[in-house]
Amino acid sequence: MDPAVSEKLERLKKTLASLKSALVAFSGGVDSSLLLKVAADSVPGQVIAATLASCLSPPGETQAATALAERLGVDHVVLDFDPLGVEAIRANPPDRCYHCKTSLIRLLKAEAAKRGLAAILEGTNADDALAYRPGERAVVEGGLLSPLKEAGFTKAEVRAAAKALGLPNWDRPALPCLATRFPYHATLTEAAVGQVFGAEEVLLDMGLAGGRARHHGDILRLEFPPNLMPRLLAEGLRQKLVERLQGLGFRFVTLDLAGYQSGVFDAAR
Repeated sequence: MDPAVSEKLERLKKTLASLKSALVAFSGGVDSSLLLKVAADSVPGQVIAATLASCLSPPGETQAATALAERLGVDHVVLDFDPLGVEAIRANPPDRCYHCKTSLIRLLKAEAAKRGLAAILEGTNADDALAYRPGERAVVEGGLLSPLKEAGFTKAEVRAAAKALGLPNWDRPALPCLATRFPYHATLTEAAVGQVFGAEEVLLDMGLAGGRARHHGDILRLEFPPNLMPRLLAEGLRQKLVERLQGLGFRFVTLDLAGYQSGVFDAAR
């Protein structure tokens, strides 16, 4: 392991070992997985993983989190949340993530209080400060701890540490919530979110993990990393993909030649 990563990992262990107990907000992504692994090792028997499940959760996310928590031997709870019942989330303004995280933090706090846990941890890393992250204000206001960011972990360093510790998802692509598949101010409805969920299930089923299904009314705009684009030309795959996606209710299925772009809607907010 790189010496800088080792130093940050030791710093993280020392911070977590100082806690009496903790609830870890656990999506199953690499950031929260590293945090959960180190917390569970640092405070044995005093850590609970909490996964927040909703209609905005990407396909397979809750199941993957459950499986990894079991592998790590950590008690795990799934907290259900109805984001479309909150007008400030359903209207999908540019600060939607702030309102969503504020609601989720209330659920985490209630669960931590019920279990008598001393702290709530979440997996923001140092690179997140470089992007548009309105949810970070909710984290600060809610008093949650962000140990990876405090230890100075970048995303690449999180992956390196996760790989060194044997976490199976160390190279898992980021999977932000499904609300990010919609332009800001496009109202989030159960039907539209269901279309996006179904579209990304199709991508996974057809071996196209890493793509994004962006919702533009009756148009579905697909974003793929450039290395995946040639696969769309495979005999039969393109036609089958279009048929399955149009079967979800989209009139047009398009490919964005710019490729996958994280936070693509932020520039126009």
